[in-house]
Amino acid sequence: MTTEDKFINRLQNRRPVVYKYKDGELVGQVNIWFHLDKYNCSWEECRDGDQYNEDSYTRDFVREFDSIDDVIEFLRTENLSPTVFGW
Repeated sequence: MTTEDKFINRLQNRRPVVYKYKDGELVGQVNIWFHLDKYNCSWEECRDGDQYNEDSYTRDFVREFDSIDDVIEFLRTENLSPTVFGW
């Protein structure tokens, strides 16, 4: 089973996935989980050290998707691969 298959399997079994990253001075976290018949994705990003100051976030949103395919398509438009997520 590939990492992408594990990503899909985990979401299909109603278990969350997470991706944490550091890009220069920015740190971020992308969470995906299933709730109320939708796949939800939250993305928070800010300067390292500003995690407790939501006014400083460069990204801070939650999106809902109807299917895992929609989630994967969104990730690809954001240049993210399902293979970077952990659990």
